[in-house]
Amino acid sequence: MLKRLSQKTIAISSGKGGVGKTTTSINLALYYAKKDLRVGLIDLDPLSNIATMLDINEAEAIVYGDETSRKKETLHSHILKVFRNFDIIFPLAKLKQGQSKEMLESLYNRFINDLNSSYDVIIYDLPAGIRYDDNLAFLRYTTNLVLVTNAEPAAHVSAGGYIKSVLEIEPKLQIHLWHNKYMYTPDSDFNPVDVVGNYNKNVSAELKLGKIVTRNINNIAFIPHDAALDLLQTNPSAAINIQRCLLDLACFMQEQRINDLKRELHISEKLFHLIRYFIIHSKKISNVDKFMGELGEYLKKVLITNFISHLPEGRNPAGNIKKMSIFNRSEQGELKHFLLTIQNDKLMQTLTTLIEYLERALRAAEESANPFTFTTEINMHRALDKQIGLLLISINEAKADFSDQLVNQAGVYTFYFSLYKLLQSKTVLKVINDFIPKKKNKKGLRIRNRREQIRNLVEKNEAYRSGYFTLIKTLYPVIIRQISTVISTLNLGNLMLRDKDNRINKVAYLKLFSNFIHETINSGLSVIIGFHRRPAVTAFKKAADLLLEKININ
Repeated sequence: MLKRLSQKTIAISSGKGGVGKTTTSINLALYYAKKDLRVGLIDLDPLSNIATMLDINEAEAIVYGDETSRKKETLHSHILKVFRNFDIIFPLAKLKQGQSKEMLESLYNRFINDLNSSYDVIIYDLPAGIRYDDNLAFLRYTTNLVLVTNAEPAAHVSAGGYIKSVLEIEPKLQIHLWHNKYMYTPDSDFNPVDVVGNYNKNVSAELKLGKIVTRNINNIAFIPHDAALDLLQTNPSAAINIQRCLLDLACFMQEQRINDLKRELHISEKLFHLIRYFIIHSKKISNVDKFMGELGEYLKKVLITNFISHLPEGRNPAGNIKKMSIFNRSEQGELKHFLLTIQNDKLMQTLTTLIEYLERALRAAEESANPFTFTTEINMHRALDKQIGLLLISINEAKADFSDQLVNQAGVYTFYFSLYKLLQSKTVLKVINDFIPKKKNKKGLRIRNRREQIRNLVEKNEAYRSGYFTLIKTLYPVIIRQISTVISTLNLGNLMLRDKDNRINKVAYLKLFSNFIHETINSGLSVIIGFHRRPAVTAFKKAADLLLEKININ
């Protein structure tokens, strides 16, 4: 019984606080619950904010966690049923001395049969750090440890210290590294993947982790940062979301344009990725010769950081690398021609300016006290309108000069620009806002009902689905008229999205619009099940499914 229970138990921990451990625990639980797995989330963290994230009333948690109920003999007395397939076990924060030990004895002595029969997956939200009684003691009851960390040195050192403590008492435990807010910067001295290596660099020889113990460690998740999942958004913001869509797609189009201009550059794909990264992050090429020199120094730094620095001591030719030339004479000529083409390309110039404007507008919108109004300055609106107009008109008029991928992206951009214009209407914003469930707070003010929204995502609520489709049916004709107006005004006929029979692709527009509304409504809940195709969500779901495979749960 204990073996079966440990196999379907996942412990979520971290070496330090603030890395997203509890957010990861809740999102795994919600994701599995939506997949029709019965999930019990055991709250062991004294600093847990599970109740806050799920909008659980403090008094409600106390009913299921007071001292009287602890003396009852059934597991049910310690369970708070939050959603279908989703329970919190021991919902109160664990603050008292010895309370965690008492809970451990209850779970695996008195309640082991109920736990095993009631749940398909059990998730521990462990406290950060390496205290034995309320953290390490629980690891003997699981075969799966997910260690959450961030891409920064302090988090990796803390994670390495935790790994060392874990393997000293449970040497066979499988440790899955979950990288939150993951970002790889090629020229950085810090490797965001190498947790063990970064830990070993910062500790004395006797504390280092050897190669043998690292066999039990694997990277299971690389989750990029996504502002749309930020819990700090108390209200979803259509204004912020549409500007973020415009910015993301503009950056994607910039990458595509650089790819398209590469035609006569005969270098390896990996090297080209580094060159493209440098061009994008340099923002502007003012002087090509100077830029080539800076690019060469950048590539040498990447080479030294990622390869040479890992060679054994005494075999480090970094000095020679600094003196060498990265490109031969022929490659230098090709590269100079390529950079001159980038420098003089009107579309690249337009995209660079547009991205700069959008970043500025997005910062202003995120700093706004009222997220349901457009606070961007009138002058900024006009500047954005002008730059987006220049971008779309130039691609429309010279469609044959651009790749099919770029033209298709411009068609999608036309949709988002139309939506951007539409969402400057207070009436439209109000229709979206009114759909979001509300409740009264202690002061009698109507605020967002986060728990009800999450319930609608986890459970199949027909009333919610019906209301959502009504919202889409109400607004869809409006956005179609707006698209027609933009295309007609700017003469963008070549950028209309069309199907294989060359008719207006209403299905594509419907999907784009519905997806945007769905994500806007659910932004700020800090739950991944409210989103579909964002990179962070895709990475999370892939890792969550892989974790299920590893613990053999169907």
